[in-house]
Amino acid sequence: MKTILKGWNAKIWAQCAFASVMGLAGCAQVAPPPTKSASHQVESPKIGIYLAQGIPQEGFEQLAIPDGVLYLHPNPALTEVDVFKAFPIVDSRSLHYLGMSFTKPGAAKLAAFGMENQGKLLALVVDHELLASLTMRQQLDHGLLIFAVDSEKKAIDLAAKLNGEKSLEKVQEALTTP
Repeated sequence: MKTILKGWNAKIWAQCAFASVMGLAGCAQVAPPPTKSASHQVESPKIGIYLAQGIPQEGFEQLAIPDGVLYLHPNPALTEVDVFKAFPIVDSRSLHYLGMSFTKPGAAKLAAFGMENQGKLLALVVDHELLASLTMRQQLDHGLLIFAVDSEKKAIDLAAKLNGEKSLEKVQEALTTP
């Protein structure tokens, strides 16, 4: 079953386009995951969107990846507080993406961050694991980020994880509910 985001605006897609996406899903750990206490039933994922680069810089955190090393800014530009919803996308060529929309304050942070860092690398880190990265090529002023992923299942699973939901059904329900 394919989920296509209805009403997707081609202009917004172009604004959110990227030129370089690195397939880094599940291949690197930023730090050990936090321990969960027995009193917490379901914990929201810890999400960080970081400025990243391929050369060392004082204060940046080194992260080993299959193709070398990435260096992450010590503070995320955006966190789970800024994320409104994550959703899978399939385009007309059947390519799969993970879309993320942001709260109003998060969208403002994203726009400022994008303006200051054009041409630089952005990394998506969830629960201390690097999931994806992209090079910012356009102004990020629509409150959306889009990351290429390998498959529909991966897009759905990542959306569920980012939304703090465990099941595919909940993600699909969220996509069809106005």
